[in-house]
Amino acid sequence: MSSVVVRREGELWWVGLNRPDRRNAHDEAMVAEFDAVLAEARRTPSILLVHSTTPGMFAAGADIREMRDRGSDHALRAINAGLFERLEAHRWPTIALVDGPALGGGCEMALACDFRIASPRAVFAQPELSLGILAGAGGTTRHCCRDGRATDTSVRCLFPLLSRSTKGPLFPSSAIIFSAALIS
Repeated sequence: MSSVVVRREGELWWVGLNRPDRRNAHDEAMVAEFDAVLAEARRTPSILLVHSTTPGMFAAGADIREMRDRGSDHALRAINAGLFERLEAHRWPTIALVDGPALGGGCEMALACDFRIASPRAVFAQPELSLGILAGAGGTTRHCCRDGRATDTSVRCLFPLLSRSTKGPLFPSSAIIFSAALIS
């Protein structure tokens, strides 16, 4: 099973995070697949709609189980940070559709996108400090909340970064309407 699923509708590329059993935690395989999508998308005008294939979740960040087996040399390769830098540098608009927790690297991925559309279930947090590590893929530089807690204060702090907040079944369609406005 692929951990990144792409569906194209003209200039819109729906890039689905597809590891529901691990809450879309980023492992090396997912990062490699996402990187391949970015490489292909660079060749043609494409608005990327980054979302979860599972309603009620976005991404839990780095796969902690995989991280336990990594050494310091592995950390210096900056796998997630490199992916988020390439996502941020995509020449056409990128939109994160956040319908649930965006934690750690998931929050950093959303922040690397040009726009963020959030459902009422969206939560943004950097919980790395509770694991004894720092957010190393851009989280500390892309937003103002650095204490690692998902509180009302952190959501209010992030809210100006949201392009749109929407409710219920209109959530996916609001992305299409927003994208159409960007194209025209």
